[in-house]
Amino acid sequence: MSAAREEAGLSRADVGAALGLSERGYGHLEAGRHLLSIEYLLQLPRILGKPVTYFLPSSAVTEAERQNPMLDPLLQEIVEAWPKLDQVGRESVRNMAQLMRERAEAQRLLAEEKAESGEE
Repeated sequence: MSAAREEAGLSRADVGAALGLSERGYGHLEAGRHLLSIEYLLQLPRILGKPVTYFLPSSAVTEAERQNPMLDPLLQEIVEAWPKLDQVGRESVRNMAQLMRERAEAQRLLAEEKAESGEE
């Protein structure tokens, strides 16, 4: 995130203020000391001028997806819709994200079990 912020010519205080955080609070996000919430993830593309995939963990997307926002139009649609969503809409996106995290964790555990048992 720091590279994107610097490319945008913004300070930590600038980005923090845009997210409703203190400079220190944003610094913790940028340093990875706090998890990036769905709310912040959906605001960063607008603030820093990068696709949402840029801010996802490397395990979640390929480098091509990270650099090209058009590879996942659904993500771009969510990012663009976020500021217009009411509380119910935002809660729906949060719930969807939680389900996706749970599914990914279940897939990871299943893959580990298969690897341990020698299955393919």
